[in-house]
Amino acid sequence: MGLDPAKSTDKFLKSIEISFKWMVLVWFVALGGVRRQSRKFDPRKLRRVLFVRHDKLGDMIVSLPVFHNLKRFFPEIEIDVLCGRDNNMIIAHDPHISRITYYTKKPFSDLKRILDMRRRKYDAIVDMTFGESVTATMLMSLIGPGAFKLGAGKSRLSDLFDLTVGASVSHGPHIIESTATVLTLFGIPLSSCDLIPRMYLVEQDEVKGKRFADTLRTAHEQLIGINLSAGRPARTWPVESYVELLRLMLQRFPKVCFVLSASPSERWKIDRITSVHSERIYAAPAGLSIREIAGLLKNLDYLITPDTSIGHIAGCVNLPTLVMYPGNMENFAVWRPFNPCVKAINSPHFYRIEYLEPEPVFEAFCRTVVDARTPAVK
Repeated sequence: MGLDPAKSTDKFLKSIEISFKWMVLVWFVALGGVRRQSRKFDPRKLRRVLFVRHDKLGDMIVSLPVFHNLKRFFPEIEIDVLCGRDNNMIIAHDPHISRITYYTKKPFSDLKRILDMRRRKYDAIVDMTFGESVTATMLMSLIGPGAFKLGAGKSRLSDLFDLTVGASVSHGPHIIESTATVLTLFGIPLSSCDLIPRMYLVEQDEVKGKRFADTLRTAHEQLIGINLSAGRPARTWPVESYVELLRLMLQRFPKVCFVLSASPSERWKIDRITSVHSERIYAAPAGLSIREIAGLLKNLDYLITPDTSIGHIAGCVNLPTLVMYPGNMENFAVWRPFNPCVKAINSPHFYRIEYLEPEPVFEAFCRTVVDARTPAVK
């Protein structure tokens, strides 16, 4: 469970963590740990590029268009990615990626990986964090002291990079657009890029979800998924609200069944809901990996979720989805759904979605269904 931005204690703990990292970076730079290149950067001469994306699942998803478009314009470049412990499955089996390495935050294991990556002799390393990441900045210098360092939004760290883009995400543009600005450093115009993230699934990823969905389709015309869990307390929607939402949905969609999913620690929510509504309600298979979840979503017709990570994955497989967001509109402008098939509804509360009433969510979902059924005007 992530930190709650509404709690002052969580804000305080995060500020301590950030301050400590900056102190470490100051000493790292003072001891000569960061070196800039004097030669000219020519993307046509690049053989191997490393992208540092060691943070969260959603961050990896917003980076997918960068990998895919760079490979489209420079097919000879080998693209490696340094992932985190949670987000590496997003790019497993991605044909654009040559090699995936993991940053574990375990010093001895990471040192071994850093030495291995140094032997790859990268021509360029890209920090995919839009904004400032002390960890990524130090990792880049440790892995490729002779490589070009590229990034975007590095206002205070720009002197430690060879090339940067100074775009702003205040009130937008979208984080995908901002992250993709690193492509311009390679001479790639964003106007020529497809920026909708795509996730590459293999048969093994879909087998459980397809088998489950095919069984339900023998008795029901369509399958609507409802995810009950989220990564942060502020994104938790009350079980009672789901109960009322399903009452409205069962009446409105008589030939549809509903697939409820939840994290392992919150499967009790499914039991609570099915104790009230038993007709046409099914629990999604338990224990699915992130890739198997994507495979299940690909076999549904619609989805409702309070979790933006699941919403991002739904967009990667083009599933019509309604995502519940807090009322922080500045943050929403940056992280709103990017794929047109994914819609949003905002809470009246700045931080929490629990203040969203079931009726507006139901109405927003009905509009999502109508939009999905309406052919796009070309």
